[in-house]
Amino acid sequence: MNRFGQTLKIKIAEIQRARKRRNPKKDQLFVEVPESRSFLDTATLLMVLAVAGIALFAKLLMMAALSVQSSASYIVIYG
Repeated sequence: MNRFGQTLKIKIAEIQRARKRRNPKKDQLFVEVPESRSFLDTATLLMVLAVAGIALFAKLLMMAALSVQSSASYIVIYG
């Protein structure tokens, strides 16, 4: 029984020493990684195509609205 108690005390002491030795920074879930943020300043081809597509779509909507508006005014004038 005494030998078992000594072994248990030794194990507990080893666990406590290991706990004290452990670095708390290693327990962090998210680690900051130094990265360059220069990629945020560069325009990619996808961004340029998206802007061009949105501009073209807006232009088509404006042209359609103007054509409907002008045809409606002809109907009112000549109607």
